[in-house]
Amino acid sequence: TTTNYEIGLRSAWLEGRLLFKAAVYYIDWEDIQIPDVSETGGLPIVVNGNAAVTTGVEFTTRWSITDSLELAANVSFNKAELTQDSPGLVDGVDALDGDRLSGSPEQQGTLLLAYTRPLDNGLTVTADYSLTAVSNVYTKVGLRGYGEALPGGTVHGLSFGLSDGQWSARLYA
Repeated sequence: TTTNYEIGLRSAWLEGRLLFKAAVYYIDWEDIQIPDVSETGGLPIVVNGNAAVTTGVEFTTRWSITDSLELAANVSFNKAELTQDSPGLVDGVDALDGDRLSGSPEQQGTLLLAYTRPLDNGLTVTADYSLTAVSNVYTKVGLRGYGEALPGGTVHGLSFGLSDGQWSARLYA
């Protein structure tokens, strides 16, 4: 069971060409369920733990620089941890109050630059560049039971497209 609290702000400037959103959230988990691997056969199972809390803040902005060029960004900061000891939670190992939850990066962000241009012949040309960055992620709660911290990383994306309204072609890298 979760009880979620969130408060946010949405704002627009420059006749709607610049948008900004921010939110702060608090999630109270009771009887949290954690993915695990059983000791018999390595089958994935879900294990019940006690209580946890997730707190965070996120910011999103989009700026239509011109009719053809747009810049968007998103960044979030997240803290997810147990708030009660959970005996035997990770491969039979006790997880403790304050242990970071698995699968949850503490920071992540995305940047996108998009260009769209209608041509006189009815075709539309698009080009996008994106950058996504994520901090490390734990494979198991609190790194217990031989858990690992998977390193964070960055992914760059680039695409070019052409369309006429009925068909579209896009090349990604």
